[in-house]
Amino acid sequence: MKQIAVVLLFLVCLNSTSAQPVVLSGQVTNLQGSSFTIYLLYGSAHFRNQPVTIAVNHSGSFKQSLSLPYPLFALVKFGSAERRLLLSPGRDLRITFDASDTINRMNITGEGAGENNLLHTLKIGDAPFFAQGDWKENKYARLPLDSLEQQVLDIAEGNIKSAEQRIAFSGLPERQQFILLQELRYGYQCYLYDFLNTMRWNNNPACDTFQEKVLDFAPLPGSATLISSLFANMMLDNYSRIRINALGKNFRNDSAGTIRKIEQALGMPFDKLNEQAEAYGEKYIIPWLYAKHNLPPGIHDKILFNKIMEASDDRAPDVAGKLLDTLQHYYSHSQYLLAATQEVVKLQTQLRQHSKNPAIVLHAATKVKSLKELVAPYAGKVVYLDMWGTWCGPCKMEMEYAPELKKKYTGKNIVFVYLSTDKDTDEESWKKYVYLAQLEGEHYRLNFEQIQNLWKEIEQAGGATNRYPTYVLFDTRGNMIRPNAERPSSREKLHRQLDEAL
Repeated sequence: MKQIAVVLLFLVCLNSTSAQPVVLSGQVTNLQGSSFTIYLLYGSAHFRNQPVTIAVNHSGSFKQSLSLPYPLFALVKFGSAERRLLLSPGRDLRITFDASDTINRMNITGEGAGENNLLHTLKIGDAPFFAQGDWKENKYARLPLDSLEQQVLDIAEGNIKSAEQRIAFSGLPERQQFILLQELRYGYQCYLYDFLNTMRWNNNPACDTFQEKVLDFAPLPGSATLISSLFANMMLDNYSRIRINALGKNFRNDSAGTIRKIEQALGMPFDKLNEQAEAYGEKYIIPWLYAKHNLPPGIHDKILFNKIMEASDDRAPDVAGKLLDTLQHYYSHSQYLLAATQEVVKLQTQLRQHSKNPAIVLHAATKVKSLKELVAPYAGKVVYLDMWGTWCGPCKMEMEYAPELKKKYTGKNIVFVYLSTDKDTDEESWKKYVYLAQLEGEHYRLNFEQIQNLWKEIEQAGGATNRYPTYVLFDTRGNMIRPNAERPSSREKLHRQLDEAL
């Protein structure tokens, strides 16, 4: 930690002379509360770990200076409505909007207004014609290859060229033009990549051939593009994922040959790859190793930075710290080192703070052998049990609704119990995730073998088993009354079940 702090101090001093802020100011009406949040779109996804809280005074006015290392896209979000912004150092923005209406009607003025109004007018980042509507009714997804080229790719290219002309004659600075152009093209490519899934769901035999055309739709993005373009980073992830998956495609028929191919592509013996995957997590280390040995050197540090941001967003501080060490070792002068170091320091600080929360109770040493034993300490209370795992993406998505649920039932005769299924070697990662996610409640962990008896109890009660996440509801006498209760995101449906139990 001390070494990271020293590096962070050095980098801050190094960058302080060249940093130029962007001032975000304006007026918001009908805001519920005294602040709103924008999310800085670092990396290759809409990570939740980069929020900026904008304080709003009693009259609805706000003004905040943001220190950004380079131009970044950001997301302003209220409920189901959202609006993307391009924030550029030295190009201030003034925005006004009604929080009770739709922020798509946002009025933007200031030095950065030109690129932001064009971003909205050209609908850069919105779903194109071929990606709209329900997948079952998508007429493009069942087209043969030649029709796909004419009715999807050719029309997409025409739309891009038309938008490119408007950007070229916009009078914007060259850098802002370049960013919009790159986001436009790689945005289309990302939607084309998603469209491949729609084709697969519709059993289109042209899917594999069309996939190669999608990968050729735009060149691999270079370092100048990856700095600011969210969609370019997304598409680079997609490209790497396809190429990595292709390495193991023939494993069943030729395991020895496939292993040799994987070792050659990733530059490491197979047993060592397994060790690295166990230490770092496969989804973090394998894309980095692939990039290191197969992609242009100028973009390696950005890919590594993206994985650090992804690990941080996944609340995996140990992995993020190891990846940061790798970034420092190979790319000590990377322009991404400051942001990466700040992110890891932030995680460590949050972990220290949240581990002191008395409402988070870890029963790490308790290895219950039955659901009856699990709920016995909470006799007289309704128990809402969440069966999950740190490896389970849908489980974590549902946990985003937990604060809202607990707020509604504050003071009620109910206890929230979490039972994680994780390997014994992952105990520390489990604890840290619970603290960083601020999951207030009672926490237990069993490994995959230990939890099987509990699944049998759920099966005997008529519930589905070995499904993550699973929610189980117990009455005040400890009886299992719903072996497959509603999940937090179902809101009113779950509320009715809890109210009946209370």
